[in-house]
Amino acid sequence: MKNVIMGNIDGEIEKLAFEFYDIESIIPRYCANLIISTDGKDLMLELNGRTFPIHGKINKYVIRPYFILLVSGVVFNAIDYQILFNIEELPNNIISGTSITGQKHLCILHKKTEEEKRIQKDNLLSF
Repeated sequence: MKNVIMGNIDGEIEKLAFEFYDIESIIPRYCANLIISTDGKDLMLELNGRTFPIHGKINKYVIRPYFILLVSGVVFNAIDYQILFNIEELPNNIISGTSITGQKHLCILHKKTEEEKRIQKDNLLSF
């Protein structure tokens, strides 16, 4: 692993890194077709006729600027994202990398759950 995309998920501490092959699309908020569940508790992203639940607790009044859609169908809402270079893997799924500005970052590498792996396998088999 040489490079990853780091998403700033909460604007403060939670930063997740995603390997390039795991990302299907990064969608700006102004292009996103968002659907709020009838009870108002869940937020979903509609893209090309498919609907994806957005990971985590989402306040419909605090929707962040980007949506990171993974191949597995999981969506994360992020403040921003950037490429990290020269990745160094550390214990406990922590990675260290350098941004284009030369700043060092620590973040957690997103690991696919068994459900995400199954969905990804099903998607690959359908082509």
